[in-house]
Amino acid sequence: LPWQLLHASCGLLAVAVVGLVGNIRRRGFVGVLLLLVLIPHILSAHREYRYIFATVPLWLMLFADVLAVTGKRLAQSGTLRRPSLPDAEAPGHGADRAAPSGVLVSLVGVGAAMLVSAAGTVNAIPYQNDIYISFSGENIPASFLSDRDPRLELYRRLSDDDSVQGILDTSGSYLNSGGYYHLHRRIPLYDQRLYDKIGGGGEPDRHASHIITRTSVGGGKLVVVHDQTGKTVSVVETGYGYERFPLFIGDPDRRELVYWSKTGQRMRLPGYTYVEQVGDLMVWQRQTEQPLKQWRDYQILQIGNLGILVQIFGAQAIRLPPPHSGVEYADD
Repeated sequence: LPWQLLHASCGLLAVAVVGLVGNIRRRGFVGVLLLLVLIPHILSAHREYRYIFATVPLWLMLFADVLAVTGKRLAQSGTLRRPSLPDAEAPGHGADRAAPSGVLVSLVGVGAAMLVSAAGTVNAIPYQNDIYISFSGENIPASFLSDRDPRLELYRRLSDDDSVQGILDTSGSYLNSGGYYHLHRRIPLYDQRLYDKIGGGGEPDRHASHIITRTSVGGGKLVVVHDQTGKTVSVVETGYGYERFPLFIGDPDRRELVYWSKTGQRMRLPGYTYVEQVGDLMVWQRQTEQPLKQWRDYQILQIGNLGILVQIFGAQAIRLPPPHSGVEYADD
């Protein structure tokens, strides 16, 4: 919404827009460049903030020009002038010296921009978490120095733990995790989607020495709801809403690892013990020491929009990706 965008930039965006509209002849070229970036983005069905990063320096150019022109006009109009000095003290026989109003306006404007930037860094801008979040809902609210994603902190901790031989991260998708970038270890790394693909089921001890889960009091409960088509389905009600199974979830009160099977059966996994909790995430460690299934190569292929590519180029022209996100086991 426009009023939310106004809050999200603390009004600085509005200053740039007003400056553009108020002097099209001077700033029109920058406005055209902005439109060339924004219009295709608006018309696109898939939108991400990285697609319009080019607008940031353009907005800053507009904002800087508004400050410069405003300061010059104030100096010429005499709005910001220092009082004349007495004849005996003033060089030039009491000439009225204009205050450096352009510099003053620039300092105020730059200071405001720095303040807004600092506020955004610590999540202090009004409605920041409502604005800077993906519309698909798959990403957490943008957080920088404060309220950082606990998954990234957990990945950094696990990277220094020699007992970690394989990770099953069920707290979210691989794309939104720390991945191997934060893990720095050549070990198997599964998210819930990949784990379901390989058919791991309720035996994660063959694949992962550690499991990361979200938390829900009691490990969630089975409920019956109606989906978007009106069909009756069974789901697990957790602290995050309704979730489909199979599902791993941690009970923070009893410190139990719970697994909901494909058939909706609730099972405790006593083979894993509680290690720690960071934010709303819990870490579990396998008690046994049996070897894990090792991968031939430690990379995960995330293939999207394959159906669209097939429609455009034809099935014969598309090289189908390997199954199971490219994961192949060393003993196969």
